Amino acid sequence: QSRIIVTPDGSLLFKDLSSQISSELPSVNSFIVVSRGYIVYEDYFNELQPNDLQLIQSVAKSVTSALIGIALDRGDIPSLDLTLGEALPEYFENNQSTISPDISIRDALMMRSGINSDTISAKLAGEFESLEAYNVYLDTQLQEHLIESVLSSPQAYDPGIAWQYNTADTQLISEMFQKTTGQSLSEYADQYLFSTLGINSYIWRHDARGATLGGALLWLRPRDMAKFGYLFLNNGLWDGDQTVPREWVQASTKPQGIAINTYPFAIKRITNFGYLWWLWEPGSFGMPNGAYQALGYGGQIILIIPDIDTVIVVTNNSLVTQQVSNEQQWKLLEFIDQYVIPKLASQKETLQLVK
Repeated sequence: QSRIIVTPDGSLLFKDLSSQISSELPSVNSFIVVSRGYIVYEDYFNELQPNDLQLIQSVAKSVTSALIGIALDRGDIPSLDLTLGEALPEYFENNQSTISPDISIRDALMMRSGINSDTISAKLAGEFESLEAYNVYLDTQLQEHLIESVLSSPQAYDPGIAWQYNTADTQLISEMFQKTTGQSLSEYADQYLFSTLGINSYIWRHDARGATLGGALLWLRPRDMAKFGYLFLNNGLWDGDQTVPREWVQASTKPQGIAINTYPFAIKRITNFGYLWWLWEPGSFGMPNGAYQALGYGGQIILIIPDIDTVIVVTNNSLVTQQVSNEQQWKLLEFIDQYVIPKLASQKETLQLVK
């Protein structure tokens, strides 16, 4: 089975969860639990409705990763080793850029560009009174060609040797992708990913020159987030179609090798990040094989737990400060660990659901 089935009986498993969420996680806008392909819990808060598009910010990074896998498989991108200098030579004429032309798609997917200035996140995150106010702000920020601020960033390390989370890296991917394939990330997603999953309502914003925000500004419905998570849980298979190559799902959710971890500064194995997916080590959430997640500013989450065949989707208020964003994320993950996963794990054998 590779489709998500909605069952009216699923709520029995989590009959008290909505009141707990309202009490303990007031910033949560939606919460969905998919177990073995069935939606066993779904609810919406703060006047949000199921069909409302919700801003999921850096969850877009994991979608970008999936699109790279699809494009590689189709031959639309020649190799992960394609570099900025090869894809975008015009940016390096006459010493126009301070960053290295040797940054490859692979380096950017692993957050190993060596750039230590996140100019993109600085433009997109912050506290706003309303979504309307945020969109007015974005309209101003997106009037420029975003890669220009990245090209003038300091190159702190040679490409490939240092890991540092940086949304600027995904903007480099977006530019290389568009130049190489002839389509923006959002256009490619519409043709080769979203249409397959039945995702027909979304917003993925772009800058003044048409480059999709590879690492942010994606709006999806929570159920469509669940579809994307379930696609990865099923190794890229959806309704009999190998939408994302199985090998790519495995490669992009595998820990990286040794690198300089810039915070805290140490040479170590990067175990918490793959190709634009966050990874939970074995033993996390009480799971022998851990878990992995797409994670967005403010606590937007697609959490995938293969050991119990589960996908958990949550959206939160994202118009907050960095400190509040961090607090919301950790409170949410603690809540999932304490209240949601134990119930699923203890009842996975007795849970009886019928289509």
